[in-house]
Amino acid sequence: MIYAGYLRDGRQLRIAYFSDEVSRMSVEEPSGGWSPDHEIVRFDRQAVVSREDVIAAWTSDGGLARAEAERRLDEILLIAVDRQGSLAGVTTAYLARNGQLQADMWHLRAFTPVAHRNSNVGVAIVVAARDRLIQRFVEREDQRGLGVLIEIENEGLRRRFPKGLWFETDFLLIGRNERGDDVRVHYFPGVRAPAPAGAPAPP
Repeated sequence: MIYAGYLRDGRQLRIAYFSDEVSRMSVEEPSGGWSPDHEIVRFDRQAVVSREDVIAAWTSDGGLARAEAERRLDEILLIAVDRQGSLAGVTTAYLARNGQLQADMWHLRAFTPVAHRNSNVGVAIVVAARDRLIQRFVEREDQRGLGVLIEIENEGLRRRFPKGLWFETDFLLIGRNERGDDVRVHYFPGVRAPAPAGAPAPP
């Protein structure tokens, strides 16, 4: 039973999905991984893709205003690069409190330029970003947050993975936000559910 928040009266909510509520990719995972034609790397440890390259992708294909694109630069976690050295995907993560879970969560965003949206790079970079955040937690590099949260804005992606558990990413559906986006979570190893608002934290 997976923690999914609290009711207003302080009762804790938990979810367990039936086995047929698991969404899987419609194809078998390639032997080289989900995105063998792309390299996924830490943005702060590479010199192929510049900050301006990312801004250009966000403002053209992503429709972000330049000011917002510049603000998100410090949130970049990983990028995907194709064999020609072009940006094929980018993830950002920021820590924010989630009202439903009453906990701080790492909010993960993933963006894929139009030219790469027919590949599996989107799935690959989400999994890699999840693993990087888990690594930071396990190795005590950054132990803030209960886990990772993603909000699925893309209607096509929601239709492709409509069920409770998105198997390849291990993100569990806990509801929808005020915009109607699917909200999915992956908890860090060994974390405990927070106490309800106003109650002391567990020992």
